[in-house]
Amino acid sequence: MLLDSASSTIVSALAKLSLVGLLLSSHWSAASEIKVAFVTNREPYCFKINDVDSGIEVDLIRAALAPFGHSIKPLIVPKARLALILKAGEVDISATLQGKDGDGLYFSDPYIQFQNYAISKKKAGIELSTLSDVDKYSFIIWQGGWKNLGPAFEASYKPDSNGRFRANYNESHSQLNQSKMFWFDRAQLIIVDKKIFEHFRKQLRNDYKTDEEVVFHDVMKVETSYPAAFRNKELRDQFNAGLKKIRADGSYQAIIDAYR
Repeated sequence: MLLDSASSTIVSALAKLSLVGLLLSSHWSAASEIKVAFVTNREPYCFKINDVDSGIEVDLIRAALAPFGHSIKPLIVPKARLALILKAGEVDISATLQGKDGDGLYFSDPYIQFQNYAISKKKAGIELSTLSDVDKYSFIIWQGGWKNLGPAFEASYKPDSNGRFRANYNESHSQLNQSKMFWFDRAQLIIVDKKIFEHFRKQLRNDYKTDEEVVFHDVMKVETSYPAAFRNKELRDQFNAGLKKIRADGSYQAIIDAYR
């Protein structure tokens, strides 16, 4: 009888543990409000319209999670903080954060692509035939841009052991300021996604001579794709499934087209 009683107790304890495990593993099976970190001032990908968080990135992530009943609560932060606040548990997802699974983070399939150009003012007479030609000119790029444009660019522009960049390399913490610096002639080139460039070109037209003719130098020869980073594998898998769905049913392209 004692043996039977002990066995019964063990079975009961195992059943409780199994139930707890099931509940934990299915945390994201119910509709939840998901906290998502986005990069500051990256219109038209992330910005506010009448105090409502909007933009291509915001709408894509919202649409990919919607089939599972999730809503999102955006948090706008500098690019350098994306990984920090995700690892600290302040958010559930960080958008446009590159990496590989590990250290408690899980990365999605690429969900957004940027087509970057080196852009100059036509009056400057700058000619660029290859990526190495960029070395001759000062340029302004987004924060951490040196590691987002392929191995050749990274090899040329990664900081040295003391954290110093090459003299012609300049970063901006926001892409609004990046655009301002270009139009104010603080750099000869701006390296940026074409949609972002055109968006801020319109926005700054009352303060800068943004009607000047420019040249788009297609020397990057790489489309920069970004995944999103997650603290939970199940939520990441749901996002990937939702992303496939909106690509298949046309919702993905409709969101992008809406911001043109």
